[in-house]
Amino acid sequence: MSNKNLCDRFYKIFPDMGCSNFVVFVPASAFGEPHITTLDGVTYPLNVWGEYILMEIKSQNFMLQCRTRRIEGVNGTLSNATVFIAFAAKEGDYAKFQVELATNNIS
Repeated sequence: MSNKNLCDRFYKIFPDMGCSNFVVFVPASAFGEPHITTLDGVTYPLNVWGEYILMEIKSQNFMLQCRTRRIEGVNGTLSNATVFIAFAAKEGDYAKFQVELATNNIS
């Protein structure tokens, strides 16, 4: 029996009810001296330092935060460019995590 016939047979017994748990993946990214690409495809640099909310989904009670700092040059002078140094995420009142990068910028 071919795969198509097996699929047809499956859907006769278990018809598609129009409901699915499938979620379309929507990419967003940030890299290097923070350049952000939002979920709707807008790209911009984040050359500011401090703590910011990168993403908030109120219906899911989800928040992703980041922390940036100024880049220090070889001679110790501070640049106006920034780098990510920490991320924190929270979902509801039960799931939380935080990641902090090493101060020596190697991990």
